[in-house]
Amino acid sequence: MWEKTGRGRKRNWKEEDIKYIEICLEKDERTYNAAQLSQKLAQDRGVTLSSDRLRKVLKKRGGVGREQDINNPPRLTYNNKKRNEPT
Repeated sequence: MWEKTGRGRKRNWKEEDIKYIEICLEKDERTYNAAQLSQKLAQDRGVTLSSDRLRKVLKKRGGVGREQDINNPPRLTYNNKKRNEPT
């Protein structure tokens, strides 16, 4: 049922459009936010994609943007407060 065509809204972007954005992010020295990337995609490729949707697509693909620093992993905190347990 989920694989059948005709369900939901059709994509207005192609895989090449997202690859173009990824290449721009790797080549350019500057950083972009999602709104700027959406505007760049509209100007360069003629594809209208909201900044929220573009952010979700790039996040789902992974590997683009800031990578986690392996020298500074996220810190885990321990909460040693006593719980409210019945006595």
